[in-house]
Amino acid sequence: MNRIAIVGHPSSGYTDVEALLKHYGMGEAVPSRREGMSVHDIEASLFKAHNAVNIEQVQAEAELSQLTPSSVWQGLALDFLLGNMQQKGVWGWASSNTLPLLNMWHEVDDQTAFLLVYQHPAIALQNALDRKESISPTEVLNNWAAYHGALLAFYLRHPERSFLVHTQQLLSQPQEVLKALPGLSAKPTEGLVTTTKASPLTAVLNSLEGGEQTETAYLEPEPLERFLSEQVVEKHPALSLFEELQASATQPGEVNGGIASEDAWKHFRQQRVALLNTLTKLQQALEKESAKNATLKRENEELKKTPPTPTVAAVDTTELQQENSMLLEQLHVVQEELEKFYSQARKKTTVVSESGPYYGAEQRIKRQLTYRLGAVVVNSHSVKDFVCLPLALKREYAAYQKDVKARKGEKLPPISQYADAHKAEQVKRHLSYRLGQAIMDNAGSPVGWLKLPIALNRETKAFRKERQR
Repeated sequence: MNRIAIVGHPSSGYTDVEALLKHYGMGEAVPSRREGMSVHDIEASLFKAHNAVNIEQVQAEAELSQLTPSSVWQGLALDFLLGNMQQKGVWGWASSNTLPLLNMWHEVDDQTAFLLVYQHPAIALQNALDRKESISPTEVLNNWAAYHGALLAFYLRHPERSFLVHTQQLLSQPQEVLKALPGLSAKPTEGLVTTTKASPLTAVLNSLEGGEQTETAYLEPEPLERFLSEQVVEKHPALSLFEELQASATQPGEVNGGIASEDAWKHFRQQRVALLNTLTKLQQALEKESAKNATLKRENEELKKTPPTPTVAAVDTTELQQENSMLLEQLHVVQEELEKFYSQARKKTTVVSESGPYYGAEQRIKRQLTYRLGAVVVNSHSVKDFVCLPLALKREYAAYQKDVKARKGEKLPPISQYADAHKAEQVKRHLSYRLGQAIMDNAGSPVGWLKLPIALNRETKAFRKERQR
């Protein structure tokens, strides 16, 4: 058996297994000889020709019944095998779409081994969270159960050429499977490179500290996510199927007790401390920027009050104009970010008549929930304000609902019909509106709230960068 088909659910980490076997000498499959199609091209064509359901949308095992391609399609598979005949050693491919085609590959080639990989269903839930999918946990677990039910059925039918292994167990102890796959090296052809993914919070705090490492406890939600995911899985049939996979596997995963509730609680406390530290550093950065902008404003005022001497004006007129232009741009940033100090003076009465013209587009946008929530963040000055930020946002939301109720029945024309509609677009570029938009985007889930400080900091930095252009 010098061909290996690695098959696994999108959440199984099958690409990691493929990378591991390549380190131990497995070659990569080349396109077919006549048509020049890769194995993924062939599978995609077969799926389309048989109107097969997308693997990630399957909700029942019956939807993953084995496809029965005609002799024409089997000839395409044989052409693919012929295209790889010149490979001297072991070669193979990895794909989640191979599952409905396992019978076909089993019949057209008796030298292909099937490495079927799986992981705990809680990993599928975590992956769905990472991709910010709106799919429900039940749909995620139904998809996982349908896929692995079909995977286990094939393994039980053809155990002579199949290996059912737990991904993490294989990655940590590959020798057991390598011994059963002749042609692979007993030692890796090159050193495996492992990297530790930096926490997003680490990058944020380091940027606030000028690139220096901090001693702050970092926000790492994965253990808490795993604990909550395991609680959801316990109430779904996917858990029983996982236990069947473990009992039948060539190399099952290590049995452990998962994450204890007490450990999850401790980690949650650490998250809260990390969140407070992030808010503190964000406030300090904003205060530094506000002080810098105030200094630039004073310098600009002094420059406007002090007329240049004739000789200097004659020589450096262009340079002074450029400096004035830069200072005016900085002043504009100050006016935007410190809008809370003089917003009352800038308020204008909304004028709307039945016949028009209409005015007050700016105030229409400022009455929206997005702008009002962002203004709460901009108006937070102290650490205490940031700690109480969730309550302040809740109060502002209640006030917004009250205002909406008070204006019930009020009919206003579209903003595009206002004579000052351009001011609405200007307000949407304000820091308050942009921070409010970040809150609205992240307030839909607990994970979103945990990532909110990072989103606010990213939006603030993007705002400053745009204003400096």
